[in-house]
This record gives sequence, structure tokens and C-alpha cells, in this order.
Amino acid sequence: MAEHAFAMMLVMDKKLPLLAGRIDEASLREAGFPARMHDRRHAAAANWGRVDGLGTIYGATVGCLGLGEIGREVAARAHAFGARVLYYQRTRMPKGMENSLGATNCSFEDLLAQSDYVSIHLPSNKSTEALIDADALARMKDGAYLINISRASIIDRGALMDVLESDRLGGVALDVHYEEPSPENEPLKNYPKALLTPHTAVAGRDNAAADMEEMIGNLAAAI
Repeated sequence: MAEHAFAMMLVMDKKLPLLAGRIDEASLREAGFPARMHDRRHAAAANWGRVDGLGTIYGATVGCLGLGEIGREVAARAHAFGARVLYYQRTRMPKGMENSLGATNCSFEDLLAQSDYVSIHLPSNKSTEALIDADALARMKDGAYLINISRASIIDRGALMDVLESDRLGGVALDVHYEEPSPENEPLKNYPKALLTPHTAVAGRDNAAADMEEMIGNLAAAI
């Protein structure tokens, strides 16, 4: 699941859904990029498509809402990529664990305001329902990315639609949805900056089998 969340960050940062297959001038211009080969006497061919807004996780700030088992794995990957890692949860992690993950505890408001990527790793309950509402989204940086592989109800649907309509964020990536399966006319599919996957972050059945094996082994050892 952590790999899926991290892949979503990379895919959005590099604009891969928008750029896939666009290797000619006409299709790049159709997507809004002023594609034109550079004068090779003075410059290399890199980014001849003139694609703007490409970013890197290196040097960026990744904010983890929740630092449980999955959140810690996302934090570890972000730290390995050279990102600054912030996290927010009700109970602060031990200092040693923070240091090993390169993670800094902060308030909910500071995480939203400072993060280039906000990745949600919280359970669904009364305290987290619509936690990401219009006020929370307004606190996020312009051009920031929101990733949710946890539960759809944590993000207020109306506020999400409004921020996508405003085109203020860099992108929204969702692996969990308000209705599963979603209807064919799901309006979220109409936004180029919405990356949607059908609840596949859990990956293949082998992972579930490995988890079951670990759980039974732990029970056996305890008994």
C-alpha cells in the first residue's frame, strides 16, 4: 500500500497520465504544451516538449496524516528520496522512531500548510470523517498533491469537487472511493488532475497470504 501511495506521488509529479504516449509535437500541443525542439547548437534535447510544472520528491515536503504501519512505510520511502517528512497524529511517536524515519511531528494545520504532498493514513471513524474539508483544503499549498489510500470518507466529497473545479492543487490521487464500484458517470473522472485507481493499493493475494503467515507465526510464538 505504501508503494502505491508513493507511486501516485511520482506519477502525478511527473505528469505521466497526461504525457503517456505524447511523443510528437501535435499531441503535446493538444495537451497544452508548446512543444518545439530546441536549437541543438545551443541546448540539448531534454524536455523539447516544453512540459512545465514537473517536480521532484527530492527536496520537497511530504506530510503523512497518520504514522501507523503504512504511514511509516511511506515516510521511510520519502526520506530515502531526500524529502523532508512531516507527520501528524494524536499520539507522538518515540524520538528514536522519528529519527529513523527522518520524520518531524507537527500540528495538523502546519502539515497542510507546509506539505507539497499530503498522504492520508488514518482509520475511518467519527473523528476522521470529513477531516479534510473545505477549510483543510484551503490550508494546502497551491500546487500541492493530495493522496488517499485510506478511506474515502476522510475527505469531504463536496469540498473535493470544489477544489478540483478551482484547479488550485497540483493533483488528487484516490485509491478509495465514495461508492465501490463507482458509477460509470462518476464526475471525478472528468478532472485531468484526478488520478483514480480501483482500490488496488493492497496489491496481490500473495501479500495477504504473507500477512496471515506472519500473524499465525506471532500467535504461535506467543502461545
